[in-house]
Amino acid sequence: PPAQIDFENALALALLRQRHARPGAPLFLEDESRQIGAMSIPLDLYQAMRTAPLVIVEMPLDFRIGQILRDYIGADMAVYRQRDPQGGFARFGEQLLASLGRIARRLGDERFRVARQLMQEALDQQSCGGDDAAHRAWIELLLREYYDPMYEYQLQKSSARVVCRGEYDAVREWCLNTARHAPR
Repeated sequence: PPAQIDFENALALALLRQRHARPGAPLFLEDESRQIGAMSIPLDLYQAMRTAPLVIVEMPLDFRIGQILRDYIGADMAVYRQRDPQGGFARFGEQLLASLGRIARRLGDERFRVARQLMQEALDQQSCGGDDAAHRAWIELLLREYYDPMYEYQLQKSSARVVCRGEYDAVREWCLNTARHAPR
């Protein structure tokens, strides 16, 4: 990952470019925690994000599983294998299992045990030349039973800030209309 200062500089440049290209146009950011991996969103920006209006895009579960499969299994594994063709897959599996371990307490014993077993089975199948489709089971479990309820709980605390919520096409149209009518 980049150094914190490089992350902040790249973020500032991107914001300046956007403002220069469309002065006064709304800026849409993903609602993130302050920490993104090892990087921290600058405090002023993070505080502004915490009070900004919210737009919620609701995507079908299958789409979300596929996206996670591509981003966190396919792409991440490719990076591990590129760095270490011999041991990259094993390191990737260790990292994936360790990530699950970090949320074990919040999952509870039974859900953690089931998710870990599904994850290990997917890794075993993949190590024997299988594709990554078996990862779908543990991803779905975590989305349905951990992440989605956690996000909904967080959203309830911010419900007064929600200005638009719906499926992708409807939200996209709302965003385009909002940007179109922004002062120039």
